[in-house]
Amino acid sequence: MKRILMLCFAVLLLCQATVLAKHNIPEEEFCIGGITPGCTFEYVKSIYGEPNKKDWKLINHPRAVDYYLYYDYAPTFFVRGISVGNSAEAELNATVMDIVLTDNSLSTPSGITVGMPYQAIVAMFGEGFKRTHNGETRFIYGRGNGHGAYSMEFDVDNAGIITKIGIYNGAQ
Repeated sequence: MKRILMLCFAVLLLCQATVLAKHNIPEEEFCIGGITPGCTFEYVKSIYGEPNKKDWKLINHPRAVDYYLYYDYAPTFFVRGISVGNSAEAELNATVMDIVLTDNSLSTPSGITVGMPYQAIVAMFGEGFKRTHNGETRFIYGRGNGHGAYSMEFDVDNAGIITKIGIYNGAQ
């Protein structure tokens, strides 16, 4: 009986790994316009300068006083991160968590950008996990190495064209 349970568990793990591998993009693609999850806001500023809009939101949890920090660079590109405190120093040391793009002004390292047909992503990386909500379609991919809780997500219109690219921390 113990062997049967072990065999079933091994088969389950193999099936799960196969499904997850199908929906992965290489880790080096988790970058939009030179910004990657985990980089500092100081680095973001070194590339793009001061944002058009900056906003702090207090995160309520018992462990520490943390803030979400939002940088809007245009109505079509924003970066969200997390910092300890909301001082100028905390701002520069804040860590990027999410990057969102809704126009074709920037791209990923392989040239993926808004306005491309989703089939171009399928040709490069295979089909993503499809989620439809309120008439909107999104294809979701995980990190290629399986580490970290990040996803890369593509919103696609009815014509199959990418309308938004987002890199998100799954812990949000």
